[in-house]
Amino acid sequence: MKKILLATAFALTVSFANAQLKYGLKAGVNFANMDISSQGMSISPKSQTSFHLTGFVDVAISEKFSFQPGLSFQGKGYKVD
Repeated sequence: MKKILLATAFALTVSFANAQLKYGLKAGVNFANMDISSQGMSISPKSQTSFHLTGFVDVAISEKFSFQPGLSFQGKGYKVD
């Protein structure tokens, strides 16, 4: 009887915890731009167009507060000819 009660409590806890998790992807475009100036000299390298992609998990702690860890890949930089 104890095993059945413990298994039921565990199943309810896991289903309740799973209901508080949301996950997803964020994606977009990056437009990197840079101006370098020093001692009266100015250089403006070519703009680099890239993308970013982020996977995240939204963990609800309360109704108005959540924690959102994620992993992001982003392209950055500029081109100099």
